[in-house]
Amino acid sequence: MKATKNKLTENEFQDVENDALWNLLDHGSQPAASPTFLQNTLREARIQGQNKTAWWKQNIIPKFLVGSAVATCAIVVAFNFMSPQTISAPGLAQQPPAKETENPLEEALAHELLAAASTDPDLLTDGEILELLF
Repeated sequence: MKATKNKLTENEFQDVENDALWNLLDHGSQPAASPTFLQNTLREARIQGQNKTAWWKQNIIPKFLVGSAVATCAIVVAFNFMSPQTISAPGLAQQPPAKETENPLEEALAHELLAAASTDPDLLTDGEILELLF
């Protein structure tokens, strides 16, 4: 590669022309291609082209299964983190489960007692009212 005179100043051009490396490169011989260079190059290109299969001929089932398994695991992990967790405070008393009355007469009596307690608050104590409600 020779420097052109119009891109360099006169001093720079003289420095390049007198440079030992450029002088050595000017006197060196250019390498020649071997007689089988073309055959070797074409053979390499043909071999590299044969190793690759077209994307529509590749087996995509394992890739699909791996991708769907990863997606499923991600969804399961996300649902586990999003589910509400029960919080139990050690100082809070737990309420007993609500009593289920199976007798319709007991339900009618409780309803009548609550109706009477709503008109006369002194009829039942607070504990008795809570007992009827829960």
